[in-house]
Amino acid sequence: MKTLYLLGAGASANTISTVPKMEDSIRSWTKSFGYGLAERYSTPISFSPDNILIEKFEWLANGVRDYGTPDIFAKSLLLSKKYQEYKIAKITLATYIVLEQSIKKVDKRYFGFFSALINFNEESSNVTFHPEIKIATWNYDLQITEALMSLTNFKESEVNSILLKTSDLHSNTPSKNQVYRLNGYAGAEFFGNDILSNSLSAAYFHLPNESRHPEKIQKLFLEWLKSEADLNFHFAWDSHEPIKNQREKFFADISDTEVLVVIGYSFPTFNRFIDSRIFSMLRKLKKAYVQDSSEQALGRVNQLIKQNHYPGKESIEVKHISNVDQFYIPSEIDQ
Repeated sequence: MKTLYLLGAGASANTISTVPKMEDSIRSWTKSFGYGLAERYSTPISFSPDNILIEKFEWLANGVRDYGTPDIFAKSLLLSKKYQEYKIAKITLATYIVLEQSIKKVDKRYFGFFSALINFNEESSNVTFHPEIKIATWNYDLQITEALMSLTNFKESEVNSILLKTSDLHSNTPSKNQVYRLNGYAGAEFFGNDILSNSLSAAYFHLPNESRHPEKIQKLFLEWLKSEADLNFHFAWDSHEPIKNQREKFFADISDTEVLVVIGYSFPTFNRFIDSRIFSMLRKLKKAYVQDSSEQALGRVNQLIKQNHYPGKESIEVKHISNVDQFYIPSEIDQ
């Protein structure tokens, strides 16, 4: 059955800090530290923050502290018509996420998830992703790309052309599957109305592992600030053409969904209009699973189903999965 996965912050929580821990995590990058000699690097790893990075990261951490979440802080800048600071907040938050990703490993649940959904043909040695599955994520991180590269030993371009289109740099790849990034992702830049990942790729994917050194990410951050880069990094209320077009394509592509799996997503108020639009498109939905240690999101899914006029919606079963040790894979996928 055609299945849509909807991922929230809880899907990366074992690696990327969630909001309650974010202020302290952001501040940790304002101090020098060393790692010793890590296996994945050829030189000893250390990080000495530039004064500009210290200033911007302290500013962002204070905003998270004062307003409660980075989203609310960013919205306050927009409402105050501080457009330049709004852009800087996006650049700084995106850089923080890429820095976190550069030193932390992939949430191991992604390995179990993708290893179960990637097929290997022994005769042809072809590797393919399950054709009945679509993935949408609210997360800005690079967990999906990292996991697929680690599992398959593919380059980023091969992941995009063979398995899942995870990067907008590869706009013409033949891959049938796509990760829908509802708010963009940390690091990709706009050029006109096109979205490219060349700066992120240069700092992350196309060079040896040394390119993921935090010092390289910091250099990229300083370049973004200097050039006033426009990143493909958005909040739910952003609606200019590139991200609007991405979302519209996503809405059209999910209309055949029969099974929905929500993982670690709390349905925050800021996202309510997009969430409502998502559920309005699921006209063929037959079953939904909500995987979270809390039952809070379960009520929201039931409410969204109730608000939409699905044929036979009374028969749609919504099931709570409280065990979050591995991403849930429903048996209906292969039916």
